[in-house]
Amino acid sequence: MSIEARTEPSPGVLRVLLVGNQEEDFFLIREILDRHRSTLPTELDHACSLEEAQALLQQGKYGLVLFEHETPFTQRSLPAKALVLD
Repeated sequence: MSIEARTEPSPGVLRVLLVGNQEEDFFLIREILDRHRSTLPTELDHACSLEEAQALLQQGKYGLVLFEHETPFTQRSLPAKALVLD
């Protein structure tokens, strides 16, 4: 599941990008953020792959990027560090 990146963030809103292929993680994090919306307004976007995350990061500004934890056996060839440096 992917959510289109918003190009114009609302003032005072923390834009969060979740990177990972576990759809249930997106819903859990969204629920947690919604519970605290009055103290920390957020907008959550989801990228299923590192390549999709890179494209979203090029389109908009994010204050926080969360990555799904992966074991050495499931790591991709494109390191997360490359997303920030590119």
